[in-house]
Amino acid sequence: MSTIQILIEIGIMNNKEIDSDISKGILIQFTFGVNTLIFFFGLTFGIYKFVPSFTSKFKNIYRGAIIATIPSSIMSYIFSSINQNSSYGKFGSTVGFFLLVALFVNW
Repeated sequence: MSTIQILIEIGIMNNKEIDSDISKGILIQFTFGVNTLIFFFGLTFGIYKFVPSFTSKFKNIYRGAIIATIPSSIMSYIFSSINQNSSYGKFGSTVGFFLLVALFVNW
């Protein structure tokens, strides 16, 4: 999914019809949100459908996937927003990334 998102971002940034950088940023954030929802829904739906040794009704799998997708997508969006706006200059980007992951694990 990240490759798809990168290709979408390149297409948006190279689009001559969109003049404003703010509009491009909003469009990129929107596509990131949609791609995140699709990815997490597909992942949780697949896990709920194929991992258990028993069979479940489609209705229950669908509802469970939606319920699991929403908080996962919200956390992913928050994490990416904090990561974009944080400066890890004195720590280095790799150390800063692991510090941020540790923050969310402990939270």
